[in-house]
Amino acid sequence: MTANDLAIGSKAIITGFGNDELSLLLNELGFFVGEQIEIASVAPLGDPICIKSEESLISIRRNDAKSILIKKP
Repeated sequence: MTANDLAIGSKAIITGFGNDELSLLLNELGFFVGEQIEIASVAPLGDPICIKSEESLISIRRNDAKSILIKKP
């Protein structure tokens, strides 16, 4: 399952990243394996999505969200 599969308000735990470059970027922004995330909002046309962690709030393209591997808590 990936972050792209979540609906607004859904929470999940990051289990890994499918893209090394994106992994480095997300780590710099405060998104780490084992951290809980939540889908905060979705743009009117469905892309991008806003993902919230304990420390950060980012907007990310759905295509990139497919690289965030998750599991439901």
